Amino acid sequence: MKQRTIWILLLAIGVLSSLQSCSKIEEKPVYEEYNFVNNSGSDISIKSYFESIENNFIISKGDSIMQKVELVFGSCSDIIFFSDSVIVKFGDNKKTKFTRDINSPHNLLKRDNYSETLKSSNYRVYKYTFTNKDLGK
Repeated sequence: MKQRTIWILLLAIGVLSSLQSCSKIEEKPVYEEYNFVNNSGSDISIKSYFESIENNFIISKGDSIMQKVELVFGSCSDIIFFSDSVIVKFGDNKKTKFTRDINSPHNLLKRDNYSETLKSSNYRVYKYTFTNKDLGK
């Protein structure tokens, strides 16, 4: 009888724990938006490299581009900030390469170089503004 009571108790624990683990957990999507504003005196071209994927972006002077990613299930391969490295070219004048380990106030791969706005608990907006300082002027 004692053995049967223990067996029923273990069975009940097993059933209850399986019900707990099968409960649906909904993850709220998390969004990040990246805005790149060109306030420099030149057109800007950006080549970004994510693993073996190359992406090209052009930002005309006075213009901007916006990139948005859903972080839980979205792909980051074409988002400049998540690149392994970037090459930024200002018109025909200056070309600069950045990787994550380069500390520079002009490195697009460093979050500290962006201004940040919290739109909601699951939506952040980051903004990088190119100026003539990026050109070295």
